[in-house]
Amino acid sequence: YGVSVEPSRGDGLQAGPIPRGQAGEHSEMGGYGGLRTVARQLGEERQADLLQPTLDEEQATDKVLTDRAESSVNIDAESGDDEE
Repeated sequence: YGVSVEPSRGDGLQAGPIPRGQAGEHSEMGGYGGLRTVARQLGEERQADLLQPTLDEEQATDKVLTDRAESSVNIDAESGDDEE
């Protein structure tokens, strides 16, 4: 099971940018999620509630990237088809 990171020949997307984007989203989710948790532990529910929409947005973006990677990133790479 592999995903090509080579430039695409056709309709497939280049895979490289998707994992990089996901890495950024995961970092942001960890940061916002951690801050939200600390705010809750300190009894600062208002601040935690203010962070939640941003965390939700980061999670939604990560889902879009995951869906895109699973459905349309260079399907030939997944099947091992190296035809040119």
